[in-house]
Amino acid sequence: MGIAQINVSLGEKLKYISLIMIINSFAKIIYARVMVKVACWVDIPSL
Repeated sequence: MGIAQINVSLGEKLKYISLIMIINSFAKIIYARVMVKVACWVDIPSL
């Protein structure tokens, strides 16, 4: 019973870690796109 509970907790931790990693990667992509858009908006008036 104890070993099974440890395995479940490890599985839950791995799920949360993978979720956090996916969210981080999406956040980086969104952040990069936003920064590109901001750079374009800043560059257009200067031209």
